[in-house]
Amino acid sequence: MLEKLTWVVVADESQAKVFSYLHLHKGLDFKTCLAFPEGQDKIHEFTTERPTRKNYTQTHKHTSAGEVDVEHQLSQQFAKEVAEYLDQARTAKKFEELVIIAPPKFLGDLRAKLSTGTAKVVKATINKELTHAPTEEVMKQVEAL
Repeated sequence: MLEKLTWVVVADESQAKVFSYLHLHKGLDFKTCLAFPEGQDKIHEFTTERPTRKNYTQTHKHTSAGEVDVEHQLSQQFAKEVAEYLDQARTAKKFEELVIIAPPKFLGDLRAKLSTGTAKVVKATINKELTHAPTEEVMKQVEAL
């Protein structure tokens, strides 16, 4: 059970929604949304470029590997930005505990970028994609902790 002032971060590679949660109030209060549209634009740009029919067989494998590399680099870049934001908020004593909800791949990137101090206040992680879910669904996940 979360009894201290807790921030709940619901994130993926293009956005991170931040909520505050206080057990006594039984609700999530939206704080901010960190957006990384550049990442999605670049991923879309790389995944929609098609090799010509003549070169398709020769370039298909290379393009796929390039897409994965670009996507992972952008995910790591955004994870670093989110981690820095959370570290600043923690040192400013804006929260005492942290819950992170993200798809497994981004969750791994984000955890790897957290400072030692911020990593210590992570009370729970949930491997789910909920950035487009209603707040009520996020709340159900938090209350189940």
